[in-house]
Amino acid sequence: MEPVRAGDGRQSSTQRRAIARPFLAFLLLLAGWSCAASDHYLSGRYFYEQGNYDRTVWEAGEATLLDPEDGSAWTLLGMAYAKKGSYREAVQALERALALGFRGSMAPGAEGSFNSPWYWLGYAYYHDGQLDEAVAAFKKAVESRGDLAASYEWLSGSAIRQGDWETAIDAATKGLALTDPVGRSWHPYYLRNRSLCFLATGHFDEALEDADALLSGPAGKNAEFLAHCYRIKAFAWAALGDTRKAQTLLTKVKQAEKDYDSEGHSMLLYLVTEDEGTLKDISSTGWLGVETESCSKGAVQGVRLTEVVENGPAARSGLRRGDIIVRLGGKAVRNGGEFKPSSFAAGSSVDVEIMRGQDRKRLTITMGSRAERASVEGVLTSAPVWEPLVNAGHERRLLLQSVDAAEKKGDYRKALQLCLDYLRERRDFLVTKRAVEVEQKLDPPPVISAEAKERAVLAQKGVSEARDERGFDRAIEEYREAIRLAPWWAELHLNLALALERHGDYRKALKSLELFLFASPNNSEAGNITAKMHELESKSGNAESD
Repeated sequence: MEPVRAGDGRQSSTQRRAIARPFLAFLLLLAGWSCAASDHYLSGRYFYEQGNYDRTVWEAGEATLLDPEDGSAWTLLGMAYAKKGSYREAVQALERALALGFRGSMAPGAEGSFNSPWYWLGYAYYHDGQLDEAVAAFKKAVESRGDLAASYEWLSGSAIRQGDWETAIDAATKGLALTDPVGRSWHPYYLRNRSLCFLATGHFDEALEDADALLSGPAGKNAEFLAHCYRIKAFAWAALGDTRKAQTLLTKVKQAEKDYDSEGHSMLLYLVTEDEGTLKDISSTGWLGVETESCSKGAVQGVRLTEVVENGPAARSGLRRGDIIVRLGGKAVRNGGEFKPSSFAAGSSVDVEIMRGQDRKRLTITMGSRAERASVEGVLTSAPVWEPLVNAGHERRLLLQSVDAAEKKGDYRKALQLCLDYLRERRDFLVTKRAVEVEQKLDPPPVISAEAKERAVLAQKGVSEARDERGFDRAIEEYREAIRLAPWWAELHLNLALALERHGDYRKALKSLELFLFASPNNSEAGNITAKMHELESKSGNAESD
């Protein structure tokens, strides 16, 4: 989470202070001050800023021995321990500083929070894997000093690892409103964190907006941020139902990321969309479903099976954990480098020779595919952001299957009600579109509720009276609530699109116009609406050439 620092070749104020501090300590001593503890503290600050954390620990430790009531010395000691990776010792020192009532004072330096003990306590807890404690400490850090940008970034990042999306979004949003007092920009990190949270919580348009904002800034030239942005956009579009655009964006991730995991991304895209076409590139590659290690046992050389995936190809063929594969497909396997199940086609039959204890056995295995791994192992990245996204995609898939089943039975009202129940809890473009499609088959058409009409009136009035961004936000939200209640009401989509355009939300306006045309297929203004959509597409930066 720490920013990349770029120097401009000039001597920084921090460097000038670092040079001056030893002389300051010397002058204090010449003046006859009894300040041995202060001398050690100033020296510790100097060595800290030089990156010499071992010496900082010694100097700060001496300062605390000479003056055990000096909270700033205890904080410096904790900071140095944290930078050394001695997190337990850091926690002890920082808790001592807090017990003394020390809360830090703003001084330019590392992370823009040089001696905030709450910040460094959170830092130590985070790196020690104690996320609950880290979040609590960073919350205290922003309470005690609300202008410390780094605290908001770390609070947001810690909350993401916990899956606490609300706290993470709130911290990132507050951080974006800050100007860091030491002049370092944390904005890319806030946008990175918030875009992840928006993606996880189903706010796909907002995730796309943050990713675009990140791409448009200086951080957009950094390979790490570039890959992040395209990945966020890819899975946001996947969740919105545009698999083709998602695949195009993943190609850009691959170009930006040296260690791109093609298989993992394809599997994740499949889990989000449940579109088997996303697995085309890996569906023909053989997969055995085992983890191995090279093994040499007397005269026997091969690979030992350390893990066998339950219900995977190897397990189905009778292989067990502990078996040693010595031949595969008629070729000797003497080590891990010679064990290449991916060289066989998915679905092919392959002869395997194993040692099980003292017995030599021959088996025939039907190779699975790398695509099968997506369903067998439920492949998810370690970042918690993907699990709710995958779950949401699966939940939508189940809903649409239920809608299809009701429609096949001719029960269109039930199919529509299923969509309305789903939309009551969340906004979803695909389900809204499906609701419109079902409604067009109803005869007589459903009645628009009084609440939907009331919200539509409030929305129209809100747009006409809006004088600022908050006014537009309230009006737009009223339109959205009306659409949840009556998604087939075409006029609502058109009016929402116009309001969104005035608000500058061109991508959302584009999607609303698409729904308008879908809900009003024979509209006489279809040609003008289509032209307007092309205009909005250009404004939003989402043309296919992007």
